[in-house]
Amino acid sequence: MTNTHRKPSGNETSRIRKLIPDLPTARITPIQGSLVDYPLAELLPFLQQTRKTGQLALERGEPAQVATILVHEGRVVDARCAPLAGDDALLILVGWRHGRFLFLPGPTPEEGPITWQLPGLLLEHARRTDELQRILGDLPTGDAILHPLHQARLPTPTLSRRAWNLLTQINGQRSLTELLEGFNCPAMTVAVALQELFDAGLIATHPDTDFLAYITVRRRVDPPGDGSLTDVLLGLADGSRTLAAIAGDGELPVEEMLCCAISLIEDHWLEITTGEDEYLDRLAPEIPLRLPG
Repeated sequence: MTNTHRKPSGNETSRIRKLIPDLPTARITPIQGSLVDYPLAELLPFLQQTRKTGQLALERGEPAQVATILVHEGRVVDARCAPLAGDDALLILVGWRHGRFLFLPGPTPEEGPITWQLPGLLLEHARRTDELQRILGDLPTGDAILHPLHQARLPTPTLSRRAWNLLTQINGQRSLTELLEGFNCPAMTVAVALQELFDAGLIATHPDTDFLAYITVRRRVDPPGDGSLTDVLLGLADGSRTLAAIAGDGELPVEEMLCCAISLIEDHWLEITTGEDEYLDRLAPEIPLRLPG
């Protein structure tokens, strides 16, 4: 771990001022580094052993998040990672596997909302990590891109609210790892929700778009001319192109184009000229998901 004796660069100081509005203007001696090299499971015991007092600023880029942990004489007294705070935030942060940290010595409250003692926190983190690895063993690899499956007439599954919320984020562009790390909740919670969606037959690792080659649409209103997705889709919907051809000719993301097309069909801006049965079988009505009471 590197204890530098230089004043942070302008960019570093600017970032920290955003995280800690009352940062003093006096010269500071930060401890900084990468969470890849020094994960919090190692950094927090170091701060405890050296009885450090100050604020630990954390940031990572994908997804873009910032957080702070307050330490008083080596004890963690508070943690914030919006919208979470206290124990919930601390458990999330211990699981961060990439990003950077910057520890700023300075006064902090002697007490705070954190109830975890460090040994118990690290044991719980290890337990959750083991459980997560067990669940991930039944899921695709982390770099697999997940796609929604369009099966409007599947038996209606009962999903947890977490699984339903996660389903709305699966658009054929995010990998399994991005979904695991993209929410301020334990990765294990997301993994369980993903398993629910796979078991219900609602997501897959391959795009479900072959049927689009059988659905032809024609515009009923003129394109707005604003360069939007709606504008491009309506401009290409001349009654001769299938939805698959529209996505290809317009270089449109298929899932985004499909959501837009469904909305335009429901609003009667588009009409289906061929493939109405395929549309009804695969896209309309929407899957009537049952949520727990």
